[in-house]
Amino acid sequence: MTPLLALHSKATVLPVRWEATLLGGGWRGNADDDLLPAAGLLIDADFEGAVALEGTRALGWDRRRLIPGRSTASSKLVGVLVARVGKATFATPYGWCERAEVFAPDAVNEELVELGVVEWREAGWLRRALRYKAFGLLDLAAREAAAARVRDAVADPAGAPDPAVALALVLRATGRLQHVAGTTSRRTERALEARRMGMPPVVAAVLEALDARRRRLDAIGT
Repeated sequence: MTPLLALHSKATVLPVRWEATLLGGGWRGNADDDLLPAAGLLIDADFEGAVALEGTRALGWDRRRLIPGRSTASSKLVGVLVARVGKATFATPYGWCERAEVFAPDAVNEELVELGVVEWREAGWLRRALRYKAFGLLDLAAREAAAARVRDAVADPAGAPDPAVALALVLRATGRLQHVAGTTSRRTERALEARRMGMPPVVAAVLEALDARRRRLDAIGT
């Protein structure tokens, strides 16, 4: 059994990066597609204590920076992220979302292939020209379990586990939440926001940055 399979066998809930990628349907080719595994990886790393946040905002300037955390990474990919954080120049939480977009999508897909949950799909010339499917789903139950956790988090934000709420918020920020859980009420939105503010520092900062990005895109669209 590989280390990744051993980790999976012990987990009652899949990491956010896996579930976000599964619920994204394997699509690649635009920023929202790549943000799902990238943001999910940062969120997983913070839940493990493998990354941390230092600095503050001052006079409208975001001086918060990701740094390696105190805990050891539980998987190779989280370890890769921590190593990059330790060696690279400082960047804000959203800056690290953009950096993670470079390597996280393929790396997370490779994890899911190793687990036997998905299989690679040949994209050919479409990889360079259009939005395309990077993998085919083999384990429908895994995707449905992820969707069920999101629906439960939306139905009861106050009582849902932090990873499930974080997953729902990542999906909301990338335009996927309605497809998974339907339209949310204002009361649910307020409850989700309240939960976000109580998340660990890196998780909260990443989700806040994704929401700000979505608002900017919506403003441009209108």
